[in-house]
Amino acid sequence: MKALKTVTGRKLLHVCLGLVVLCFCQTGALTAKNRVERPFKAQLTGIETADLLSCDGTICPVHTQGWGVATHIGKYQLEADGYVDFAAGDAWGEGFMTAANGDQILFESNLQGGENTLTITGGTGRFQGASGTIIPASCSTPIITADPVAGTMTIATTCAAEGSITY
Repeated sequence: MKALKTVTGRKLLHVCLGLVVLCFCQTGALTAKNRVERPFKAQLTGIETADLLSCDGTICPVHTQGWGVATHIGKYQLEADGYVDFAAGDAWGEGFMTAANGDQILFESNLQGGENTLTITGGTGRFQGASGTIIPASCSTPIITADPVAGTMTIATTCAAEGSITY
């Protein structure tokens, strides 16, 4: 009788675990089915700081901080880290935009040949699994300053961007 209870208990446990896994899978499938591509527009004021003392030839690390307003996320803060190749005029990196409620949009940035593209690579909260592309449409004339003592160069600018986001 005791062995029967153990086998029955194990079978019941396996059935329950199976149902839990099935529920999670169906929830993910439903979420994936409800994903919608939406237009995305943003305004961003950003400050990029290149660390000239840490350059490897013409490639230097750069940190970006920014803030703005965008559709679907509202007021946001932006943080990104990457590299700039001053000889080629290219830059690349990754970062995130954080909404007031803490939800984030993750992205990779690639500036090549004068074309800048932000590729949305995921997110948190309502943006979990997000994808899409954001392209700066217009930017103000950058304000460039150098600090030879600190070995940094900063670029401040304001941009408008457009694209799409799927979540």
